Amino acid sequence: MNRRNFLKLTAAGAVSFALQACGQTIQPTIPSPTAGPTFFPPAASPTNTIALPSASPTSGTVLLPPRGLGSNSNYFLYSDCNPITGLSVTIDIKKEIVSDIGFSFQLNAWSPEGANCVWQQYGFKLVTADNSPLKVSEFVDNWPSANFVKSQNLGKGNLINHFEPMLTLPDAKLPAGYRLSITLKNDKDDNVNGIIYTILDKAGKSTDLDVELESLTLAKSTGKTSQITSADLAPINSFMLVLVGPINGEHATLSSGAGTFTYTADRPLKVSGKDPQCTSATKTITTETSNSVYGSLPAGPSQRLTQSFDTGSL
Repeated sequence: MNRRNFLKLTAAGAVSFALQACGQTIQPTIPSPTAGPTFFPPAASPTNTIALPSASPTSGTVLLPPRGLGSNSNYFLYSDCNPITGLSVTIDIKKEIVSDIGFSFQLNAWSPEGANCVWQQYGFKLVTADNSPLKVSEFVDNWPSANFVKSQNLGKGNLINHFEPMLTLPDAKLPAGYRLSITLKNDKDDNVNGIIYTILDKAGKSTDLDVELESLTLAKSTGKTSQITSADLAPINSFMLVLVGPINGEHATLSSGAGTFTYTADRPLKVSGKDPQCTSATKTITTETSNSVYGSLPAGPSQRLTQSFDTGSL
């Protein structure tokens, strides 16, 4: 449905590097429900010139990420490099979100070092065209390690590529008062093995979808048709939540929108402006962008953190 470049950095030294996709030279022609991760984004970025919203909370904040707080750059949340279990993110819409093409909320997560699945993506995709009603889908888009690709003789591309429609809104706006949540489930080995997606409207009506990863089949890009097993799953050691374009590296221009992200987990979470360096795919980011901006956070640790989001200058 759309295209993603999943790039792997292999360093021969401190400076030289090669960009590869699962051990092979990349070709940006891989289908995926969301646009792909990449390395080293251009210096020019919507996050470089916009003002940040007021901090929430306002004290004990940590240093900003190098690319700022906005678009596809937010804090890394982690738990002293332990697997994060019982993770739930809740998105409360305080001011209606309006975009030219739609947008997505992406929970992007990094697996532990040595995992078969190195990068995990769970979220909501909301799409509009010519001011048509927003179509809302959930998605799962997970990526394998180069070693796993080789050992399983997989084609280059994603490991899990799943999306499913949830509802269509009355118009092209996501109204204030809506609440969206993504709740991850874990197996006995702390692997993410399921996701509960929930959309709660202003009237309190809930639309829910429970996705069990081991009920899905491998992505077409693998060249396989077998069902997902626990070998294809992994825990997560760090994550970030972003509000960006819907698919294919698109940039969403948000003319309105504000709210909060709330993060909860079984273990206390810490906040960092840089990757904690105990993960796979450490230089991977999503290529979708927008003019969203995020508030600052305290360093933690805390089992519950709330962060503001808003729109930057257009």
